[in-house]
Amino acid sequence: MSKKERAEEQKSGSAEEKRIDKIWQIFSSVKTAIVLFVIISVSSIIGTVVVQNAPLDQGIESLSKFTGDALARKLYPLIADMGLSDMYGSWWFASLLFLFALNITICSIDRLPKVWKIVKEPIKPIPVELLAKMPVRHEFGVKTDIASVKQALISGLRKAGFKKISGAEGASADRNYICTEKGRYTRLGVYVVHFSIVLILAGAMINTIFGFSSQINIMEGDSSSSVVLLNGKERELNFAIRCDDFDTEYYPNSGRPRSYKSSLSIIKNSKEIARKNIDVNDPLIFDGIKIYQASYGFYFRRDADFIFRIQKINDRGQKGTVPDLRTPSGVPVFDGAGSESGLSPSLQTLRLKYGETFKIPGTNITGKVVDFNPSFAIDQNTGQPYIREKQMSNPAVGVEFYEKGALKDAKWIFKRIPDTWKVMEGYTIEFVDLWGVQYTTLLVNRMPGLPVIYTGFIILSIGLYMAFFMSHQKIWIKLSEKDKPVKVLIAGSANKGGEGLKRKIERLAEDI
Repeated sequence: MSKKERAEEQKSGSAEEKRIDKIWQIFSSVKTAIVLFVIISVSSIIGTVVVQNAPLDQGIESLSKFTGDALARKLYPLIADMGLSDMYGSWWFASLLFLFALNITICSIDRLPKVWKIVKEPIKPIPVELLAKMPVRHEFGVKTDIASVKQALISGLRKAGFKKISGAEGASADRNYICTEKGRYTRLGVYVVHFSIVLILAGAMINTIFGFSSQINIMEGDSSSSVVLLNGKERELNFAIRCDDFDTEYYPNSGRPRSYKSSLSIIKNSKEIARKNIDVNDPLIFDGIKIYQASYGFYFRRDADFIFRIQKINDRGQKGTVPDLRTPSGVPVFDGAGSESGLSPSLQTLRLKYGETFKIPGTNITGKVVDFNPSFAIDQNTGQPYIREKQMSNPAVGVEFYEKGALKDAKWIFKRIPDTWKVMEGYTIEFVDLWGVQYTTLLVNRMPGLPVIYTGFIILSIGLYMAFFMSHQKIWIKLSEKDKPVKVLIAGSANKGGEGLKRKIERLAEDI
């Protein structure tokens, strides 16, 4: 290789090193960290204002609260095209998190060696002339022998939390010189915070790459083996979720729900392998996937089951026995004694479809389900019933009773008004539920990065405590017995919290 080629190679290598140094300087800069933090913060604010992973109509409706309807209809499609409606799952937001984590890591690598050197270097005596110039110092005299003063100082230092004291055993070159320190490793608090932030960001990226969040609506009695992700895509599960039942409990004399819960089963390979009643704060967890109760709704179907409890009560108010009842086609509609319902012969369950009839035992009277109102209310102007809302907030079923083909009576039987359960011939018919018309809305998610995030927050708490409430404190003490009394010079330094160290030195002097 000629001298010219070697020179060009060295020049090329030097230019590459300069580029690497330039990149290192950019990512080790606090200014870069501030810029990235501001960009991420502004993006997060946008992500709060702009509803994420929502259908177009819902996104426009949400944005219109801030901009008005007309402007929202123009802005939201542009926002969606820019990827701001799925910001937390976008490549550019993940890139921002990665760059911020990289910046924190390089900042720590660049500064840590200097701090580590300070941490590992033990405290050493310094000249008395420098002690006298320290901002935190205290001088006083003691009318006693120097050995007693030294022992009292050492005892006071240990009481203040300084365990390792140079000169305590006469090992120092000057036996009248004491120096000690504590909290050396608290200088690493900021790096513990940096590490925790990197962990939290790593956990968030793990969730973005390997996790998912979704919602699904399942009717009572139905099941689903797939969920719809927040971005609208469908994801298959390796099991099916079945909604066995859904129930809402309301406040007395109110249509406001107090609680709602779903009875769910997990089906895998045609076998039920898990079952649980879930509510908002008590999910079903299976195979690393959490299934939360999110919301609910109502959708009327004529093939749903009206469930009643029928009971015979005699003139004395005592419960009697209900004979086995059948539909006109001969199909049993009651669970008899000893059946899987577990009810006594005087309290049995009736399941009917819309329009189906049943016969009251011991009579020629038949009943027929002819109407249903999920939220029964009376119009104050017309006096007619109407549906207040499409929820089971005040459900009532309309039943007509016939005798020998002629209409004998018609009434509304309410689910939560026992006085409406009384019918003819000493029977009560309690309207228990209309099963198969409510659906449960479930939040189904898998967040494998959560343990990493939780660990990061725990470490963050430790790092913040170290960084803000602890300090590296050093104390030097010089004793002089040339003249009586014994002269004591105490000086100290702290990387932060100098006032706290000053108070410690003053208390130490007071105790001598």
